[in-house]
Amino acid sequence: MNSFDLIYEKITPKKVKLKQHKPVIISVPDINFTGDSLKFILERLKYLKNFKAIQLHVIFDLGKTNFSDKITFLLLDIIFYDLFKTTRWMLDLKINVELCLGAFNSGIKTTAFYRTLEKPGAEFDRNTFIKEFEKFVTTEDTYRRYVTREKFEQKSTILSAISTDISTVLSQIYDDENWINEVCNVIDELIDNTYSHTESDCLIDINVYNVSDCESKNYKLLNIAVLNFSEDRIFDRIKNNIKEEKYSHTDEVYQNVYKAYQNHQQFFNEIYNEDDFFNVTVFQNGVTTRNLCSGTSGTGLTELIRNIVGKTKDSYSYVLSGENILFFRNKYLEIKDKHFVGFNEEADYISCRPDISVIKRSRVYIPGTIFHLSLLRENYDG
Repeated sequence: MNSFDLIYEKITPKKVKLKQHKPVIISVPDINFTGDSLKFILERLKYLKNFKAIQLHVIFDLGKTNFSDKITFLLLDIIFYDLFKTTRWMLDLKINVELCLGAFNSGIKTTAFYRTLEKPGAEFDRNTFIKEFEKFVTTEDTYRRYVTREKFEQKSTILSAISTDISTVLSQIYDDENWINEVCNVIDELIDNTYSHTESDCLIDINVYNVSDCESKNYKLLNIAVLNFSEDRIFDRIKNNIKEEKYSHTDEVYQNVYKAYQNHQQFFNEIYNEDDFFNVTVFQNGVTTRNLCSGTSGTGLTELIRNIVGKTKDSYSYVLSGENILFFRNKYLEIKDKHFVGFNEEADYISCRPDISVIKRSRVYIPGTIFHLSLLRENYDG
């Protein structure tokens, strides 16, 4: 993917011993595959990339692995894709895939590494993997599409095709046309946001599966991931416009944004910093980088909060950009005065800082933006 190599910029390399005629083995020490696991791998790969023109044999030994969420195995998939595209290495992957198929890991079946290992002979072949990664995949409960920057040039055509395809998949699962339309509108907005703010490719990965709670109620879990990599974080342009006061002080929306920025500076610390503030500001209705006046072009991400996340029983949803993570927790998503969402108990963006539970740090700096929406809805038809 374009710009993925930027992920290594903030990684400190860890030296790996190279022995002649011996493979390099990268073994992740913990059964739970998390951001720390990705960092562990990237640290060693950054060192090994000094030898990318050499025909190394690199073995990733994951064994029995439990991925913490959908994003961790999608990032692993992208790491393999980048290595196959940019090095001469021979790669092997050892993973007990069947032990990864718990409820929250079922989406692993859409990854290129899973589909490659499922092929006859189960070799981790370069050409097969690249083909599988770039393949458009759709089934009765899955949608995955790798969209290049070149395809984005036909913006209206590609957005329409993606929306139609996703609607078709979801219509086979959910008997709620309005909600399906809202989901498609949100995905359109996320992809359009990628197109407008970056010079990058985009990976869209969606799957649905059944889960049950402790009371034996049945639910359908819709997992949506949109990933892109670029030099720009989602909030960088808004941050620049606010700090340089490019927006008009007579605009009512931006009057309040400027006021909020002044108020929040007293709250900035190691837990909640300036970048977190601008990450929150991205989701305020009317705030946009497409022009210097507030208006309807900045409503899409606010609609995501109002129409999708807020209508689920529960959610494990967030946006990750740079090292900044913002969680969409239902009880903090009230929109005040038609414009502002505070991500806090007070529902106050202007005067109060976000709740501590919605602000987190990523173990790996992500150049670009990742959206992960995990939406749980009761399965009324059983």
